[in-house]
Amino acid sequence: RSWPVVALTMARFAVRHYLPGMFAGASLSYDYNRPSLADAEPGDPLVWAEAALLLLGVGAAAVALFRRRSAVGFGVVFAALALLPASNLVFRIWAIGAQRYLYLPSLGFCLAAAVLCEAARRRRPAAWALPIVLVAGFFALSVSGAGQWRDGFRLFGAMLEHTPDNPLALNNLATHHERKGDRERAIELFERSVQLDPEDPMAAINLALVRSGQGRQEEALSRVYWAPTVSMCLCRSIGSRSWKRITSACG
Repeated sequence: RSWPVVALTMARFAVRHYLPGMFAGASLSYDYNRPSLADAEPGDPLVWAEAALLLLGVGAAAVALFRRRSAVGFGVVFAALALLPASNLVFRIWAIGAQRYLYLPSLGFCLAAAVLCEAARRRRPAAWALPIVLVAGFFALSVSGAGQWRDGFRLFGAMLEHTPDNPLALNNLATHHERKGDRERAIELFERSVQLDPEDPMAAINLALVRSGQGRQEEALSRVYWAPTVSMCLCRSIGSRSWKRITSACG
């Protein structure tokens, strides 16, 4: 993927996911990755408009910071710089975005929000209650969102609500079903994960291991993505003799 495509994709993601998460406390998935989210199309004018909006906002904050020593500008610039290492613009990471990537940038947002609330209180004394309302509201949203972290079923189920074609969520949810003894459901989820991302060996390894536990090794390995990591992990898990017999049967 070319750098302009990555930049447009990240700008679109920031406007549609990160900003609502900051301003409205909108819930973010555990992570967003391909192919659950497609790359931005350079021919889409809306994507360019979103990128321009983002650049104008950060640029205006930078100007306010250096010209007027604006605390709000500092908060916005700090948030942008804190998010930069996870933006795929400096170096590539495997995820497009994730909830945890906002932990540090949110400090800049909170600073900007606090300064704005103080400015509102000075103009209108009745606005003293605004910070209390905001803190109470965000606290309630945090408590509500924390419920999905209680166990893997809730966490990865929430991920699939946001991104139904998320291979990572499918693979992890399948693993939890397998641990609970629901192998048929686990196989269904593993197979879907493999279909979405054939290049990722982990779902294929897990699928093969579940099928091997059912005595269906040949069927399992006929669909495995053949990589040294897969071969090594399966050999260790099911034994070298079974591995040799399976690979002979699969050709």
